[in-house]
Amino acid sequence: MEDVAAQGATAAARSLIAADDALPRIDFDAPTKMGGVVERRARLRVAAFHLPRLLEPEAARRVYTLAAAQPFSEDPDTVDRRPTWECFIFDRGDALREAPCRAIEAPVRERLLPYLRQRFGCKSLELAQALVRRYRPAERREHPAHFDAHARVTVVLALNPRHEYAGGYYAQPTPRSDSRRFATLEQGDGFAHGYDLRHGVRVLGGERYSLVLWFKPRATIRAAATPWYDRAAKKGDPDALYNLAAHAGMRAARAEEDGDAAAAARATKEATRLHEAAAAAGSADAMLNAGVLRHRAGDLVGAAAL
Repeated sequence: MEDVAAQGATAAARSLIAADDALPRIDFDAPTKMGGVVERRARLRVAAFHLPRLLEPEAARRVYTLAAAQPFSEDPDTVDRRPTWECFIFDRGDALREAPCRAIEAPVRERLLPYLRQRFGCKSLELAQALVRRYRPAERREHPAHFDAHARVTVVLALNPRHEYAGGYYAQPTPRSDSRRFATLEQGDGFAHGYDLRHGVRVLGGERYSLVLWFKPRATIRAAATPWYDRAAKKGDPDALYNLAAHAGMRAARAEEDGDAAAAARATKEATRLHEAAAAAGSADAMLNAGVLRHRAGDLVGAAAL
């Protein structure tokens, strides 16, 4: 019986490897060093970097073990409203889970923050939020393509070995799913990018655990401000306009949940205005949402025109 079980486990592992090997991958430049951190620039239209061994594998396993023992939330996610299966360990300056926070404190403070401040040109950058996400069968298997509109910089770290799952984190430079490229991340590797990269997660098999770190300028950590998008939107950037529209839409949803009809109406009006502006600037994401909003408002002709 043990031989049969071992054969089954080996076959399952081979199946995961085959599924993972078949995925399109992000191409990277040769490794260089900045501030003592090894980086490989991704060949994408926006700045993104592979950070090999940002955590040593043993340290990544320790964070995973500590976080896995914590309760995971099933609250609806802001991207797709499905259960999040995530565990926040740090939020706006406060450690929510002491043990996992202690495990990442030194690497973040001594290596990652100095590197990110230099790489992304923001001297006041600080850790704003940190959470662990899990992707397991019968729970969450993907996180649809989106922008991290609330963060100036995002860093994702792989907490468990790559051979334990197929798929994982991907970049999607355009609204088209065929532009999707997966990042090859070994245990302890990081992937860093700014607010302007569309990305997501898709796990084809196995279980995946990741640490997500969101960084913001110090003055914006306790506020909902997104000055990086405000500046880009004023220049007519379609993705920036779309993300500001998405933020307004989330405010409208929260106001509706709180029973504040007036606030919901104001936020919906703002979301509509920004979606229209983003659509006019060429955002395919905004064109879809603007069409939906027009349809809801009874403008069927206008919805069909987008």
